[in-house]
Amino acid sequence: MLTGRPPFSAHSMLAQVRQHLEEPAPRPSLRAPAAASLDAIVLRCMEKDPAMRYGSIDELLSALHAAVS
Repeated sequence: MLTGRPPFSAHSMLAQVRQHLEEPAPRPSLRAPAAASLDAIVLRCMEKDPAMRYGSIDELLSALHAAVS
């Protein structure tokens, strides 16, 4: 939603699924005029390992608030 297009795109569904499972998500600021300060937040939200993502919505909101302040 932030960049206006999906993070992964491929010529086949299998290739796209493989990207979702194996490749790191691209930084939003490389794809759209998004603030680079949001890159770390978005990439953390898209981590493959759930333990690496934000633990709560409050934690995410605090990070977003700090990034735009």
